[in-house]
Amino acid sequence: AMQTAFKSHKRISNETHFRDGTTSVAYKSLNVLRSTFGKASAKTKKILVIGAGDIVSQLFKYNSKFNFSTIFVSNRTAEKAQALAQVHQCGVYSWDNVLANDFRDFDVIISAVSNCPLLVKKVPLRDQKTLLLDLALPSNIDKSLAQQDNVLFYDLDSISAELEDNKEQRLAAIGKVNKVINEELEIFGEWLKEAPLRAVLAHYKIVVNKKVIGYLETHAANFDKQDVRTVTNRVIRKIHEQPTAPISSKELDEIVAEKAALL
Repeated sequence: AMQTAFKSHKRISNETHFRDGTTSVAYKSLNVLRSTFGKASAKTKKILVIGAGDIVSQLFKYNSKFNFSTIFVSNRTAEKAQALAQVHQCGVYSWDNVLANDFRDFDVIISAVSNCPLLVKKVPLRDQKTLLLDLALPSNIDKSLAQQDNVLFYDLDSISAELEDNKEQRLAAIGKVNKVINEELEIFGEWLKEAPLRAVLAHYKIVVNKKVIGYLETHAANFDKQDVRTVTNRVIRKIHEQPTAPISSKELDEIVAEKAALL
């Protein structure tokens, strides 16, 4: 059953569009960060995450796939920021500095604070790009900052637009997903029906194995476990080739002798 589940998952990934893209705002935000600066350069950027709610927890969860290392967190409740920093091994940035809009050292600001409209109203002018990701409702970041030459700005609307496309693509793939699942369930059903037969064959193999050991102990000067396995498998294959009638104990002895003589 587990093998069927894993195989179905792999086929759905390879044969359909159901798992293409992402439907997570947090994952998409981190992907925007990496796309903006490039995979190698993005890992060196200094990131400020403002907030300590569910979406911030998701950001830290998905960061295990991106490995951004220079992250600071800030929150109105200092204890929550410190708890997040301890769990995720990042720095803490003063909430007072956030209120003062002191962001001079940060390349990326991700804000997701509830009930804090226009929390971020200014960012310093500088030669490098500053990426602003506003994941809050109502918005935390003043949209007019997008007009600043060194600023790249994304809010929930711009991020969610692509996520909706991904969602529609996944919904369109459900028919193919169900087809894969039904095919694998049919294969599993056939396997399940043959389970009693496999149990009988497994028991029969034990009987054959004992007969092989008995024969070799009587007729062979030296033999090892590999010899026993080899002869047993040869006997089982021989029996499979002629399954039309039950094999007597005498006939089985003859087949064992025949296959053992091949060693």
